[in-house]
Amino acid sequence: MTFPDKHIRKAIYDAINGTVVNTKTINVYDFRVTGATLPNHYILLSTQTGRNYRRSKCGDEWDSTILLDVVTRYYGSGNTGSRLLADDIVNAILPSLDALQLAVGSGLSIYKRDITDITDLSMVTDTENVFRKLIRLQLRIN
Repeated sequence: MTFPDKHIRKAIYDAINGTVVNTKTINVYDFRVTGATLPNHYILLSTQTGRNYRRSKCGDEWDSTILLDVVTRYYGSGNTGSRLLADDIVNAILPSLDALQLAVGSGLSIYKRDITDITDLSMVTDTENVFRKLIRLQLRIN
């Protein structure tokens, strides 16, 4: 059976990259941000897990998860920014994640999707405030 990780990342990237939220274009990056300057808002495709097991005489299945890290950053000291944009990004991408399909050429199909967890993280430094939402997406694939 085909290992699904690259197909999952590609499907998520294609589904949500370039989503416009509150007039801001949200780009998706695979594991780390590239480029000369760090953007103020983006999504990272982070940690993936996978477990392959035989479920029936019809073949193997994968139980896969991926962590989507929604990041919003505000420069300046004090009470700059808020969690609002991170919340709005999550609301904007959830329908696309719910409708996620793997490429036909992969030979794989998603038959169950769950958002198992959405975690809120905040970090304050001397120069910026960072608000993050971590979305754990679980997929059953055959």
